[in-house]
Amino acid sequence: ARAAGPDTVLCVAPAASAGVRPVGVVQGLVDIAAGAPTFTFRRGPSIVAAAPAVASTVGDGTEVVFYLDALGGDADATNAEELACHVDDAIVPARASAAGVSCVLP
Repeated sequence: ARAAGPDTVLCVAPAASAGVRPVGVVQGLVDIAAGAPTFTFRRGPSIVAAAPAVASTVGDGTEVVFYLDALGGDADATNAEELACHVDDAIVPARASAAGVSCVLP
């Protein structure tokens, strides 16, 4: 975890099976945020291909379509509020497309 602001901590969710888990914050072994909300793990769809498969490193706004497996996952690819692409440390908005999910690379 790392501080993302004066009252915000950014944590990376560990791998887990789908389901709801309680979330808390500890410093050392002292629980400093008991009673925090829950976090829901969802099984995401598997990406089977991307087009284009290569993009510029200068951040020219290349839009990439990620083709998803037919089985999908627990995540709802039609819920635009939940869609995002994670590229290195950047998270960018995504949108549903007929073939899967697309986003503009940073």
